[in-house]
Amino acid sequence: MRRLLALPALTAVPLLCALFACGKTVNIDPGGGDGGTADGVAPPTGGDGGDTLPDGAAFHNASKVDLLFAIDNSASMGDKQALLRQAVPDLLQRLVAPSCLDASGAVVGPSVNGVCDKGKIEFLPVTDIHIGIVSSSLGERGGDVCDGTNPVGQGSTRHDDDKAHLLTRAGDDEHVLADAPGGFVGWSPAGGAAAVIKDVQDLVTGVHEYGCGLEAQLESWYRFLVQPDPYESIGPDPKDGRKRALIGVDKTILQQRHDFLRPDSLVVVVMITDEDDSTHDPRAIGGQGWAYAMKRFPGSVGGGAARGTSACDNPKTIGTAACTSCGFPGQAADPNCQKPGDTDPNTGQPQAGYYKVAEDTLNTRFTHMKERYGVDPQFPVSRYVNGLTSTTAPDRSGEMYTGVTTDGKPANTYVGTNDCTNPLFAQNLPTDPNGDLCHLQPGPRYADQIVFTAITGVPWQLLTENPADPNSPFKNALSAADWTKIVGVAPEVYDYTGQDPHMVPSITPRAGLADPSQGDTADPMHGREWITGGYDLQYACTFPLAQPKDCTDKRFAGACDCTSGSGPLPPLCAPNPSDGNRPTLQVRGKAYPGTRHLTVAKDLGTQGVVASLCPRSLDPGRLDYGYRPAVRALVDRLRRNLTK
Repeated sequence: MRRLLALPALTAVPLLCALFACGKTVNIDPGGGDGGTADGVAPPTGGDGGDTLPDGAAFHNASKVDLLFAIDNSASMGDKQALLRQAVPDLLQRLVAPSCLDASGAVVGPSVNGVCDKGKIEFLPVTDIHIGIVSSSLGERGGDVCDGTNPVGQGSTRHDDDKAHLLTRAGDDEHVLADAPGGFVGWSPAGGAAAVIKDVQDLVTGVHEYGCGLEAQLESWYRFLVQPDPYESIGPDPKDGRKRALIGVDKTILQQRHDFLRPDSLVVVVMITDEDDSTHDPRAIGGQGWAYAMKRFPGSVGGGAARGTSACDNPKTIGTAACTSCGFPGQAADPNCQKPGDTDPNTGQPQAGYYKVAEDTLNTRFTHMKERYGVDPQFPVSRYVNGLTSTTAPDRSGEMYTGVTTDGKPANTYVGTNDCTNPLFAQNLPTDPNGDLCHLQPGPRYADQIVFTAITGVPWQLLTENPADPNSPFKNALSAADWTKIVGVAPEVYDYTGQDPHMVPSITPRAGLADPSQGDTADPMHGREWITGGYDLQYACTFPLAQPKDCTDKRFAGACDCTSGSGPLPPLCAPNPSDGNRPTLQVRGKAYPGTRHLTVAKDLGTQGVVASLCPRSLDPGRLDYGYRPAVRALVDRLRRNLTK
């Protein structure tokens, strides 16, 4: 659950048109640029399961691995981080001591020093690994939450803005890890395996769950790995103070990227998160996309944002100029723009065309934004796919919002022009923020040598051969039909036809699922629906916690889901003997639908790996314990590129 500040008391605010500079010219390219080269990108079927690319070419080999964990550090992520910590040994040991396979490809045991007593080694041991971590917190981004000043827990300060820097805080006491002077841990034959594993585990623990509730999971790794000129800060546009601009160049990212990322390595991004991406571009919508990250939406008497017009309700017309914001002029006659919002204290009349604050809290705002608001300040998913596949990428000057509709309203169309060398495909990376960050010498990396793994909100049942069988094997690859169940037919153009109801983001109970009156485990995937009060979303999946959390304990302040002790409560709580048997003991963890992350993995084809954040088993003796299925799926993909 996102823990964001409550709305302040009602105050007078300027009209939305004044904020959005209505009538200015703004253009769109839904494709997000020219795509550059895309070696290794498979059709969106989850991979072909073989050792060749879709065009028949072989995967390109690498002997080094640069592994970046992108870890959500918002409230309620502690239990998932604990499971990730336990998966670290499985992942690293599998890379440095590959399995031995028989003639059928079945595992017959681990190798020792690169030698198999039986069978054939799957790939040569990896002896050169860089391991770094970034979090999901990128601060306010022009809004008014996540400034890092609110203390939580036992005196800990918030981690609301980790700036996409590699994290070196470690363990529960947040000491700086001495073995990560460049921001990352290095693995080599000269180092002790046990010490390196412990260092990485300590870094995972040090991420914590005190971060920003508007998670920038995709943007964090993109800013670190791809953005040619990563900004230093976000502030008022010098030319127009109502707008926000990206200011300066972050020299820390340049230096850490230079030290961490080798030109000839196999790059692995492992993203773990329990919520969908909430990255907004403050430059969107005429430079004022930051307004959607405000506790009180500008122009609203109650705090809720302006509705989208009625054309936004129909998938056939959502992509047309008729789908726009009720906050723009000339929309008063539209049925949606006549719906009443909160009452204006000055006039005593409800504000037409705006959501009531109870219908549109900041906790739930970054969900199906185009449909709900007529505009979308989020980057298109294609931007992140482009960043992991194209040898070129846009710098800030190559990212624009252009175009207007026929009536002169901003169209909020993102145009990404690949005008620079993508750092992921460069030979030498710059460290001087005042130098040339764009025209870099191309390096030897191919797109198939970049792998993205999303451990996120999707029921594990949807990733197995038989969802009704709790022991059913996990699929080696997802079919087009599987992807339709997970993200819909075409989420990039707002067509969610065929999506499994567990994967539908919603603040109200969804049709066809166990209703709020049923038991907390009535539905094997997510327990049941619940009454969110408009302040939270329904879950994609839930799972038993290995260690229940006492929500009255100050250690879990702001990071527990059973704090009230009274209904309506989510399907996560149990009576707590230490609190008069009120249901303030959290016994289950949860994950929300991760549609944007999953769409990135889908569109990456053979470069994408998907796993459920909700583990199937918490028995350490089982192969499906915790995130072992995710590790197995990831390494099975990586071995196509690792030196044989």
